[in-house]
Amino acid sequence: MTVSAVVVSHGHADELERSLPALAPQVAELLVIANLPGSVAVVPDGVRVLENEVPLSFAANVNQGVAATRGDYVLVSNPDAVPDGGAIEALAAFADEHARA
Repeated sequence: MTVSAVVVSHGHADELERSLPALAPQVAELLVIANLPGSVAVVPDGVRVLENEVPLSFAANVNQGVAATRGDYVLVSNPDAVPDGGAIEALAAFADEHARA
């Protein structure tokens, strides 16, 4: 199973500089939704950024991100969440083993 990740940024460029390098190698694709100007500065290679013309609600941003990904699973992560190595693989393995979860 492949895992895509969506991160919504409401001006969290500094937090993304710490979280994206930890998240990117753990997922098949990584998408950042830039909801406000200044939401994204530096991103690792291969990370896609979608910039909103006008700010949207958190839910609308997540829906936009999920619709733009292709993974079997979609992880929605906060800009300040820095996953430990292997964390996403462990989550996907749990989901594979527990279909009702």
